Amino acid sequence: MKTRYVFIDTNIFDEVKCDLENKYFGKLHSFAKKGTVSLLVPEVIKREVEAHIVTKHGPELASQISKAVKTLTHFSWLHKKKIPKFDVDGNSIVLTLQEKFESFFVDTKAKHLSNDVSVKDLMDRYFAGQPPFGPSRKKCEFPDAIAIESLNVWHAKHHDETIHIVSNDGDFEGAGPHFKLYKSLAELIDDVLSEEEFVFSSKKWLQSKRKRLGRFIEKEGFSKIEFNPVDYDDATVLAVDLQSLKVAEISVIDYRRNTSELTFDVKVDVHFEVKVDHEDLDTATWDSEDKRLIPHRNVTESWEFEERYTFSVDAMREDNGELTFIDVTPAEYLVFLSKPDEWLK
Repeated sequence: MKTRYVFIDTNIFDEVKCDLENKYFGKLHSFAKKGTVSLLVPEVIKREVEAHIVTKHGPELASQISKAVKTLTHFSWLHKKKIPKFDVDGNSIVLTLQEKFESFFVDTKAKHLSNDVSVKDLMDRYFAGQPPFGPSRKKCEFPDAIAIESLNVWHAKHHDETIHIVSNDGDFEGAGPHFKLYKSLAELIDDVLSEEEFVFSSKKWLQSKRKRLGRFIEKEGFSKIEFNPVDYDDATVLAVDLQSLKVAEISVIDYRRNTSELTFDVKVDVHFEVKVDHEDLDTATWDSEDKRLIPHRNVTESWEFEERYTFSVDAMREDNGELTFIDVTPAEYLVFLSKPDEWLK
């Protein structure tokens, strides 16, 4: 299998809050170890991700951990258990993410591309409205422009090599014929694995059975998600009613030829209703001594949502080429819900 040269945009790191041990980056790490993939890392992207670790991912993860720990107190059966106490230290989270980020590129033997690019080429790209600037010439796109020029400099020395770009913001569209674009790591992984006939034909069969796959996820997977309203301290989910579920995208992210098993990433569009009981803050009175609102009653509301969720589906290929579904797990077991906008008007 020929080596693919891969560039990962900052927004892909941002999507997972720089969790480089998840299944996608884990598979990419495996590809790099085998020589299937070679990572290209422009200096500007490396520094941009490092800055986001400090300003975004560290603080956000600390906040999410605090929320998750607080959520545990809402489950009465857990009160009898010994729940470990978490010291949520934003600085230590930042340091850990920084270490793992650096280790990832060392372990994968990523190729570092310097910012030694032509200022004239950048200015020409900017004033011509070429990608990533576009007609509006957004100055905030200069990091991507520097990345493109860094990749172009590398490509000039490796004329026959396609650069596989993973980015979800569309700024690299039309940047050059030597770029092949993917919207996610799942798409890239699927493309690499689908070179195997076993994988390609299995995915093709599954594509033709989308309704069967959707019914399996609806029956075995959706109920595994725990929904938690975040707008009220005492909110309780009374019921979740799934109105519809439709398979949107299917990607192969792993396969075990010796056991004929495959793992698929399946994105589904869901329409569901959540019945929520919470304190009625509209009728609450202000306690000037304790400096807080005192609710006097609870209300029950039905909140409606249309969302896209990702599920991991394990399947086994039978001798006749068909797949038998084994298990399904949601990408997120705990989903925090905010009150829909129509209720806030």
